[in-house]
Amino acid sequence: EWTFDEFVVLNNPGANLRFSPPLPSEPRFNLSGKSLSVQWDGTLAPDRTYVVQFGSAVKDLHEGNPMKEPFWVFATGEAIDSGEIRGVVMNPVTGKAWDNQAVVLHGADAPDSAMYRAPLYGTRSGKDGGFTLPYLAQGRYRIFGFSDPDGNLQLGTGEQAPIAWFAEDVGP
Repeated sequence: EWTFDEFVVLNNPGANLRFSPPLPSEPRFNLSGKSLSVQWDGTLAPDRTYVVQFGSAVKDLHEGNPMKEPFWVFATGEAIDSGEIRGVVMNPVTGKAWDNQAVVLHGADAPDSAMYRAPLYGTRSGKDGGFTLPYLAQGRYRIFGFSDPDGNLQLGTGEQAPIAWFAEDVGP
C-alpha cells in the first residue's frame, strides 16, 4: 500500500503499473482517499528483488500530471540486488528505435520459445526505444524485445510480431 501526499487518480493501472519480476497472478488495485493498495494471489519468489514501476498509472487529481519516473523496490531476501542492464530496442525489420515494446530477461539457458512464458524480469521501452532493467540479480540472461499488447511480458495467442533479441547472453 502507498499513501500519497495529495489525492490521485488511476490511469489504466493494469497496463501502466508494471512489476518486475512479474507477480504470480494478476494484481487487483484499490484506490481509497490518498492510498493505493495492490493485492495478488500466490507467493513471491524467495530471495528476489522486485521493482514496481508506476509509469503513467498514478496522476494527481487536480492537474492530471503523472508521477515522474516513480518506482518502488523491495526484496523477499535479506538484500536488494543491484545489477542493471540498459539498452535500446531496435525494430528488427526497420532497424529503427522501437518504442513501447516489452523487454524481457530469461535465464541464459532458456530456449527461444521462452518468450511464451513469464520472464525473470521485464520492462517496456520508452519513446526512444531505450530501456532500463534495474535491481537485477547477478547472472547471465537472454534478452528479447517484442510487441506486447496485453502487457503481460510474454507472447500469447495472436501476438505475432517481429522479435528483437541480442545474440549473446547479457548480465549486470
